[in-house]
Amino acid sequence: QPVGAFFDYFLDEKGEPIPERAGDFAKEIGIINIGTNTVDLMVIRKSQLVLRLTQGEKLGTRRLFELLNQGGLYTLAEMDERLRNGELNISEALPIWAREVFGFIENRWGHLTKRFARIIAVGGGAILLSQYLARLPKVWLPQEPILAQARGLFKYAIGKAQR
Repeated sequence: QPVGAFFDYFLDEKGEPIPERAGDFAKEIGIINIGTNTVDLMVIRKSQLVLRLTQGEKLGTRRLFELLNQGGLYTLAEMDERLRNGELNISEALPIWAREVFGFIENRWGHLTKRFARIIAVGGGAILLSQYLARLPKVWLPQEPILAQARGLFKYAIGKAQR
């Protein structure tokens, strides 16, 4: 899934490379996908996956909902709906969840983030953690990060079809 975010960053709507980003293509790119169930970390170097820096952990928005849903009164879907409707006060749970997510990132990548040409952050959790993600070096949060992976794969397919 995070590969779609890679293409979203590098390709325009016609599936063509974005010239001002082309220089980063051969460098290391970190991708953080904060989804419902997992936080996935991926590093791509020269279009190849760097396995030792790629990992996932069950720390997605579901974990935030667990922190907020003491007593299990609501289902995951109900918690998600309540969040989207602005019915949840996440002010106390968000920093706790952020520490867990960034602890995972730190344990996996540590100071290596400084060598990445760009860090791409996507998924619904990236919206919630945007103020924390902004502290990472060279982070890029696309418009509508929830759609970034699908949009990137679509851009790739369009470009491939035109070639």
